[in-house]
Amino acid sequence: MERWTGVLEHDKERSGRIPELSLQEQKGFTMNEILRNIFQTLSENAEKNFITNKNAEDYIAEDGLWHCGKCGTPKQFRLPEQLVKMGMPEIVSSFCACQSAKEKREKAENQLSSIIHHNKEFAHIPEHYLSADINAVELPDARKIGTNYIQNFEKMGRTGLLLYGDVGTGKTYLAACIANALLNKGFSVKWLTSMQIVERGNFFNESEYDEYTHSIVSPDLLIIDDLGAERGTEFALERVHSLVDTRISSNKPMIVTTNIDITDMGNCPDLKKKRTFDRILPATFSFAMKGMSYRMKQAQRSYADLKNILLGE
Repeated sequence: MERWTGVLEHDKERSGRIPELSLQEQKGFTMNEILRNIFQTLSENAEKNFITNKNAEDYIAEDGLWHCGKCGTPKQFRLPEQLVKMGMPEIVSSFCACQSAKEKREKAENQLSSIIHHNKEFAHIPEHYLSADINAVELPDARKIGTNYIQNFEKMGRTGLLLYGDVGTGKTYLAACIANALLNKGFSVKWLTSMQIVERGNFFNESEYDEYTHSIVSPDLLIIDDLGAERGTEFALERVHSLVDTRISSNKPMIVTTNIDITDMGNCPDLKKKRTFDRILPATFSFAMKGMSYRMKQAQRSYADLKNILLGE
């Protein structure tokens, strides 16, 4: 019989399942002996697994195998005679239907967790908005729109949101709430401010441009925050229009926040700005964010707290 002189490879995830044999130990064994040793270890671990997952309701059925007391499917199976002759046990343990479903569910949950972690790193949502929660939105209509958009995101298709209103009315916060909720569902999001669009508008080569375009087109949702805050130079306006046009042409949604009133968008005398607005308006549902500035409310609360600390008895 040919001697086995190679070194066994070990999968770290299966550590303990396969016996570790040094090169010195292997030299005295034939291939069948090594395989028998491996099979023995696999059998022992399978038995341990069976004992660990055995429930009080489990029972031995007419086929002589243990069956799950919950789902009624086998928790053991018989190996082919050929493998038994090689040293494998006749009966080995296996997952029943409910245990198998549990394993698949846990695997899916782990995969989703990994996807969510990756997507959150890619999104680049400002750190102070990472905890933004739709339930904390004070304006009832804004909270309702955000909640329904999250719940029906896939049904919305390419339709996005245009959130407009005065400074501090919660436009960016609402966009962040939607972004966070969708990220936690496994969707991908990309966050850009209008200033970042202009700053990243210079490319040294075609490869950089292609990479930039992919980052705009690939996410499930693109958020453009504070449209109109960029300088009104010809270059800046062209960069913003190019990004908006590229995104809309990809048939994917975006959320745009701006301090510009929707009436001013429709009647904009600047043709270079107007062509960007004309692309955004048909592709979004427009919603006016009204009310007292959130920043002013927060400032008032902070002032009241400080007053109580400094002037209170």
